[in-house]
Amino acid sequence: MNSSSTSTEISNIALAASFIVLAAALGYRYIGLPPVMIVGGSGLIGILAWSTSYLKRPTSPEIILPCFLLTVAALEVHMMEEYLTGFAPAMSRLFNITWTERGFLIVFAFVGPALYSLTAIGLFYRIRFAGFLAWFIFIGPGVAEFTHFIFPLLKPAINPETPQRVSHLFANGVYISDPAHDSGNLRHLQTSERRPQRKAVVF
Repeated sequence: MNSSSTSTEISNIALAASFIVLAAALGYRYIGLPPVMIVGGSGLIGILAWSTSYLKRPTSPEIILPCFLLTVAALEVHMMEEYLTGFAPAMSRLFNITWTERGFLIVFAFVGPALYSLTAIGLFYRIRFAGFLAWFIFIGPGVAEFTHFIFPLLKPAINPETPQRVSHLFANGVYISDPAHDSGNLRHLQTSERRPQRKAVVF
């Protein structure tokens, strides 16, 4: 292996590692710890699989592109099923995290398809980093989806029998563990939400 090929592989691995760290950090910042474990675990496995295969010798687009596009198509159908069944609110109750349906849609209905499209273009031109993204999607949203079968065995952090929606259990970003006991805070929050906003006067 010549020095040019080695430096290319090292730079691609560094780029892939940076992607994992950034994605995990954003997931932790806006959602919580579960995305860090999913993104981090999938990313590490993806790097290992990618570094021993596509990184050294990019696969022909005729072979990898159909597999990748079929995976993405199945993933989008699965995302629709998760949205219709309230996956994000369910995860919020299970892990006591702030994952809203708006955040779910931004990631999986807008950012995700854009990333999948760019990855497909990269695979067509045999760009090595695109191979990592493909492996990341194969392992993460693909194989790791089977971890969902573990969730029913876990005890929810927020009582699923609570009649209010999860978004109603937070007052100014603070979780109200006992809605009956803290009903005053809830009434104050609801009153402030109904309070009419002053309109700006434009001269």
